Amino acid sequence: MTKRLPALNSSKARRPTTNTGQKKFTSQQAQDLRNNIAALKARGTEVWISVGGWAYSQGSQWANFSAPRVVDLALDLGASGVDIDWESSGSSCNKLEAAQFSCSKDGEIAGIITNLYNEIHSRGVNLKISIAGWSTGAYYVKGTPFEEGKVQWGSPFGGTMYRVVKDHGSKIDFINLMSYDAGDYYDPREGYESYRAIYNGPINMGMEIAPEGAGGAVLEVAAPAGTVYDADMLTGQNNIAT
Repeated sequence: MTKRLPALNSSKARRPTTNTGQKKFTSQQAQDLRNNIAALKARGTEVWISVGGWAYSQGSQWANFSAPRVVDLALDLGASGVDIDWESSGSSCNKLEAAQFSCSKDGEIAGIITNLYNEIHSRGVNLKISIAGWSTGAYYVKGTPFEEGKVQWGSPFGGTMYRVVKDHGSKIDFINLMSYDAGDYYDPREGYESYRAIYNGPINMGMEIAPEGAGGAVLEVAAPAGTVYDADMLTGQNNIAT
């Protein structure tokens, strides 16, 4: 579960403003943030920094990713780890069998994870790595239960996370599965199973307060009367997501 840090200080004059205003923390703000992180960790809460996001991933920003600087920041803040939120919509996949399956930007995300992993281990520091797993990121591998037509895809970009998870999963401490923003017919269970088929570590299932930011799905407490979810797994005929 994501937890918001407490306000840095009750005085508005000492808080960072929006991204159109103040760009850098003052020394006091930085120390307040470190203190808040330390307090959370002291009571058993891990605090991670997340790098990336949808808007960040649509340009060429990832080409400038600097593992040393990201590790410097995480260590300076006292963070527990680094979450890589790589959401490239420019990566297209060939939808072949597992051995030949590839996407056009596999090298980019593999390089990001590998560089970060190597930087952490070369320093011998205690930092973990997670990734934000795209909802359909492990789909469309031919010959698997998740090939096209067997899953109700919901969002595009199916398979974009497949190679990094399958080939570099040992470098990743857990996956934060983005089981949202994928359309009315996306089934988060199928999303989970597709990642579980290639990854043995922990998978955290993400939820989003309705209405979701994209796709139109609405999370409800109770399923509609008569819904039988187990009957529509891996058939391409999922119920409308509620």
